[in-house]
Amino acid sequence: AEDTTGYGKDFGRDGVRLPDLVEAMAQVDGLKWLRVMYAYPNNFPWRLTEVMNQYDNVLPYLDIPTQHVSTSVLKRMLRGGTSESVRKIMTRLRDEVPNIALRTTVLVGHPGEGRAEFEELLEWMKEFRFERLGAFAFSPEANTPAGTDDDRCSHEEALERQGELMQLQAEIHAGFQQSLVGKTTTVLIDDASGDTAIGRTWADAPEVDGVVEIHDPQHNLSTGAMVEATITSASGYDLGAELVNG
Repeated sequence: AEDTTGYGKDFGRDGVRLPDLVEAMAQVDGLKWLRVMYAYPNNFPWRLTEVMNQYDNVLPYLDIPTQHVSTSVLKRMLRGGTSESVRKIMTRLRDEVPNIALRTTVLVGHPGEGRAEFEELLEWMKEFRFERLGAFAFSPEANTPAGTDDDRCSHEEALERQGELMQLQAEIHAGFQQSLVGKTTTVLIDDASGDTAIGRTWADAPEVDGVVEIHDPQHNLSTGAMVEATITSASGYDLGAELVNG
């Protein structure tokens, strides 16, 4: 499984883990942004939060898939952890890294998830308010532990739950996006080929998060540039911005 927090476990060298790698990379000349993705919540290496706070180029952003918050569903997923441990980990991350943007992914419709467990997930989302979130609907696969379980909702209902959850997340996401309007931030330009340059803020990972659009009819911007811009609008998952002193 993808798990960046597992870095170093197969080296045979005691103590070399993800925080050491991130700290070493943060000291590389010219490395402006470093973003940690797919950090497994169980056995999270807490020195990583110290590194995130120490180095400006280690972004206060973390992709940490929880998959669910119901203890019984997590057990059926063979994920380990409990509702209490997941909540504690996420709360501690917010406490230790100021202004962190947290991305998670969740899976709905897994065997063992009834309406009560799904409602528990929705309530936790309302309470915790992830800045970024993706949701998937369970689909059985052959030769897997969950593939033959029959105590699950239909695929159609799983898709309905996915839609309901993402509608809630859209409202939460809109609140965070709106909180950025009026603020000036660094934008990394991904595409400057058109009259509108496309970039990302520190809170936007490539491909999975939104983008920032900057009107640039004179094509003054270049792909790969990092510019200061003031966020002027929020629409859906994307932002509009104007260059500072542009």
